[in-house]
Amino acid sequence: MVSVFGAMLGTPADTDQLLGDLVALVGADPDSAVREHRPWRERGGAYNRVPAGGTAFVHRDARFLLKHAVVIDPEPPGAEREATRECHHRHTGALAGHPEGNPTSGGDDGQPEGGVMRLTKFGHSCLLVEEGGASVLLDPGMLSGGFEELEGLTAVLFTHQHVDHLDQERLHGILDRNPGARVISDEGSAEALGKAGADVEVVHDGDQLQIGGLGVRVVGRDHAVIHPDIPVVPNVGFLVGGRLFHPGDAFTLPGQPIEVLAVPAGAPWLKISESIDYLREVRPGVAVPVHEKVLSTIGVSLHYRQLEELGTGGGTTLHVLDDGKPVEL
Repeated sequence: MVSVFGAMLGTPADTDQLLGDLVALVGADPDSAVREHRPWRERGGAYNRVPAGGTAFVHRDARFLLKHAVVIDPEPPGAEREATRECHHRHTGALAGHPEGNPTSGGDDGQPEGGVMRLTKFGHSCLLVEEGGASVLLDPGMLSGGFEELEGLTAVLFTHQHVDHLDQERLHGILDRNPGARVISDEGSAEALGKAGADVEVVHDGDQLQIGGLGVRVVGRDHAVIHPDIPVVPNVGFLVGGRLFHPGDAFTLPGQPIEVLAVPAGAPWLKISESIDYLREVRPGVAVPVHEKVLSTIGVSLHYRQLEELGTGGGTTLHVLDDGKPVEL
């Protein structure tokens, strides 16, 4: 257990005492609790909540204090979700606008359009953006869920071909329920989408679209490098309504100030330090973490905490969306 715990967090000198506290306070088997990452109701305690006063661990590689990484917190099971939300963000209410003001006009040139934008996350990198008469679904992939019953979609957008962003099987159902929806993607996704029965519009960096009156600008060309031995596939980002930027699997810069950034939180192609630097450079009004399903429960908490503590200077707020629950801009 110590080796697993240490590999993830860096092992402090008082690990044995901490394990003793875990057994005493929670009554759980610390070995299985940490190794298997069981949810609250299965293991009897929570180690992913991060309130003030949580235990601090020294990360030996990065050589900095990883504050509040884990806390032994025997709350009732009903508090698990709220505890996780408290860990992940302090923001309450609707998403905030860009710190420089609330733009009120614009179009497919990428400039902010104003009005109410509703944003819903369906896990991992799948987002539903609704504004005016447009309803745009981005990256419904295999690690996402809850989007299958959506109707009234104006368009479905795909940043790239990887299965965690493009679920070929479930696309059939989306198209059956939304026969008028446009399907828009990078060139690398077109073949798979065509096999799923979609009439695909292929887009490239610099393209500008009008989707149900909502301006969309295409930004970016390539997927981030996973390893030199793995071929790089095409990847495009979408700037929706001049306000929300979804980069797909890359750290592409949107090229203008934006209100909301879908910031990748975990992937084989990134280090959390890169996500932090990306967030610092883009400086959105609000950062919405995505691409988290490849992380463990502890990993999500750690990465979100580091994004918040190290990446949100200059007026940015980190807002963790609950899957399936819309918020408004």
